Amino acid sequence: MRKLLNLIMVSSLILFVACQDDDTKVEETAGNIPGMGNTPGDLEVSEYNLPEGLEIVGDISGILESESTVAQEYASLKATNTSSKRFYGCGGTYIQVQLTLKNNIERRRTCFFPPGLIFKVNNNDHQHAFNLCWTWFCFEPLETRTIVLYLFCINRGRTESLVNTVYEILGKTTSVNMKWLANRCNGKRMNWECFSHNKTQSYLKSGDTYEEVAGEMQEVIWALTNGDGLTEEQEAYIDELPSLDTDQLPVGYEDIDNFEPPYYWDEYSPEYVAE
Repeated sequence: MRKLLNLIMVSSLILFVACQDDDTKVEETAGNIPGMGNTPGDLEVSEYNLPEGLEIVGDISGILESESTVAQEYASLKATNTSSKRFYGCGGTYIQVQLTLKNNIERRRTCFFPPGLIFKVNNNDHQHAFNLCWTWFCFEPLETRTIVLYLFCINRGRTESLVNTVYEILGKTTSVNMKWLANRCNGKRMNWECFSHNKTQSYLKSGDTYEEVAGEMQEVIWALTNGDGLTEEQEAYIDELPSLDTDQLPVGYEDIDNFEPPYYWDEYSPEYVAE
């Protein structure tokens, strides 16, 4: 009888603790996302794997030499030749990483980085990174290729991606707020490779340059990671940005969670705007 009473007491205690955990669990809100902003905890992600046949060679490393070089890096964007396929992604004010990938198969291959992909830094004094929109780049058979990827900061106030920082692809965010933002931005013209670069202007009907779009979107992301959420003006800004040419986007890209990227898909090539 005593054993039975002890068993009932232990079971009741377990049930009480479980209910207490549920009751005290904090619901995610803007400014309260684990691992982002100043919120403690681990970054929460779902699994992401590189496409079959591709591998990362060496480290994913930051390339900024110091805070003073950030403006210089941005100034160099306008001098980039329009045929260059070296730069990808959106952001870049605080986080620019370099990575080398190798195609181990004898067929052309495309690597897709999905919206919401998180790059975790090896030093918590530095900023973790976030890929906001679909970003993809192609490989010839057996090609090894190095690219520079522009990303967004998700820890306002920490140090940017200096040359001594190393990143790893952690996975796709499971944050409700950040997934909402990725869906809101899906298909919008934000990435560097989706602009026409002719040294003086960018191909955006709104008239915004790449640098202006990246700057506005960094503030949007910080509104979720470090702030209280987006303002009505920020939401309107996103909605008013031009959409990409759907003829150059793979079928099904709208469904971020369930989209299966094609084996090969040409890189995005915007129309060139004459000076």
